[in-house]
Amino acid sequence: MILENSYYYFKNAITPEQCQSIIELGNSKIIEDATTFGNDEKSNNLNKPSIGDKLPSEVKDKSKYHLRDSKISWINEQWVSDLIMPFIEKSNIQAGWKFDFDQHESFQFTRYDEKGAFYGWHNDGCGDWPDIYKKEIPGVTPSRTVNKKYTKNINHVGKVRKLSATIALNTGYTGGDLKFDFGPHSDSKNRYRICKEVRDIGSICVFPSFVQHCVTPIETGERYSLVVWCLGRPFR
Repeated sequence: MILENSYYYFKNAITPEQCQSIIELGNSKIIEDATTFGNDEKSNNLNKPSIGDKLPSEVKDKSKYHLRDSKISWINEQWVSDLIMPFIEKSNIQAGWKFDFDQHESFQFTRYDEKGAFYGWHNDGCGDWPDIYKKEIPGVTPSRTVNKKYTKNINHVGKVRKLSATIALNTGYTGGDLKFDFGPHSDSKNRYRICKEVRDIGSICVFPSFVQHCVTPIETGERYSLVVWCLGRPFR
């Protein structure tokens, strides 16, 4: 799919006070669920080298690498949705995507709290039929921690991730850049792009979920972010 805009952003969209409230909420949930799957992914991959910020073309087999080093928690408070979703809806129109979506997943709060913490190259979803969420049946189908294509939320069944958004909740760190790969069809000089526009606190970046992206390794300080995925029927 050729896009007129590969991402869309709002600088300082939410206030530092609102960001701090989200950080406190997200951190409290990490502490509560410190032993759950995914909150310390590095511990599950001690025998694998870090993929770091290797380019996609340099990685032939992702299974041989540790793909992510961060701590996460899940936020479902309505006030967070009310705060963020209007910006996503606005970007969907102003960027010219006009994707059809009607649901969003839980917000993922992410903390990169040590040197070298990162998230390797990935996309959040392809948007086509093989990528749809299927109903999870306890004891029959794999849990979502094993296979992300299953869900307990009946409203998500049959839908795919179409838009992704990330919100910068703090400053005061180096490294930790949101970086895009626009693919081999793009101008070779502009294929990889660091999204410097959203380094400011409270800034929001929205992009189609099929766009490859990563978070480069943290050099100093801690990075806090909020991520959400919007769902709709597969592209036709």
